[in-house]
Amino acid sequence: MFRRGNYFWSHDGETGKQETLRTKDRATALRLLHSKNEAHQLPVLNLQIARTYLAASDPEIVKRTWQIAMNEIVQTKREATRIRWERAVKDKAFDLIRERPILETRSEHFLAVMKEGTVSTNVFLRKRHNFALDMNWLPWPLLAKKHWPKIEYGEKRAITEDEHQKIVGAETNPERRAFYELCWHLGAAQSDVANLTAEDIDWGSRRPDRGDRHHQNRFSRAGICIRRACAGAFRRGKPLRENQIHRHILRNASGPCAARHRS
Repeated sequence: MFRRGNYFWSHDGETGKQETLRTKDRATALRLLHSKNEAHQLPVLNLQIARTYLAASDPEIVKRTWQIAMNEIVQTKREATRIRWERAVKDKAFDLIRERPILETRSEHFLAVMKEGTVSTNVFLRKRHNFALDMNWLPWPLLAKKHWPKIEYGEKRAITEDEHQKIVGAETNPERRAFYELCWHLGAAQSDVANLTAEDIDWGSRRPDRGDRHHQNRFSRAGICIRRACAGAFRRGKPLRENQIHRHILRNASGPCAARHRS
């Protein structure tokens, strides 16, 4: 504290900021200065007290980082879900908090991660935040539900015929090229086409028929007929030669169902 002119001023030793105490009386200025110091010290003291109590029940809580939490989440997942989580953990936006202790994380740290990342970052950060809360690694929510940025996905559209031709033209693997062609002509999801087998074909009408209402509706709406020229190849499971699909595999009465294929 110091006097400048007729008024007393305070000086912040950490930030160097100086501001007037708006009083000429030294005793009043001292009380105001003590109030400022207590307002700064109490939150720090309360956090230290909280850490002490929490550490008594969980010794690792003061040094458990978000990377540790990420690793633990991955260990609980299986197969395709685990692969998605392993890929999500590598998101560069999480580098901002990766080695930060969970207990020392503030809301602005999360907001910085979401600002740096994508929609996927937002989604997976929420899941990690909830996981830490459920495990009692985080004693309180860092962001209330209403303060999380809204998840807004980008516009989805079907690929164009020109884009499809570029994809097929760049693919050197005949089997994968045939797969892309099936996706294009059937207009089905990649997973549905990948799981399509000879048993899923109604060879009498030469139409895909998965036997369940969900897939049956999807394929029947496409109005696709499998031509006789490729029936043998489907039944025998022989690999398709280059450009064979264009000539023999699928035909729609009104052309390819490109608009139905999801990008």
